[in-house]
Amino acid sequence: MVYRLSREAEMDWSPEEVTRMHTERLRDRATLGDLPLILLSRTVDSTDAMAAERAALQRDLAALSRHGRQITATRSGHNIHLEDPALVVGAIRDVVTDVRHAPRRKLT
Repeated sequence: MVYRLSREAEMDWSPEEVTRMHTERLRDRATLGDLPLILLSRTVDSTDAMAAERAALQRDLAALSRHGRQITATRSGHNIHLEDPALVVGAIRDVVTDVRHAPRRKLT
């Protein structure tokens, strides 16, 4: 019962609250600057009603870095690390290579 009540509380979002959160996020936008970033996205499931919104949010996430990019895992669904581990390993290697070849920056 406690689990059910907790889950219901987490899912109880008003449309106004979600709109406010998105508006604040656009106004007070975080950035990753020049840090390398690769976002792996699953193949879009055309039957998923939220697919377009998810794709837009993922593009937005990749744009947090000037060196961000998004790769779609065409051979997997949600569990990319299990269904296409070579893609994940390749993305990690690309980020490590990008970090190693990036100009040294002072931390402030």
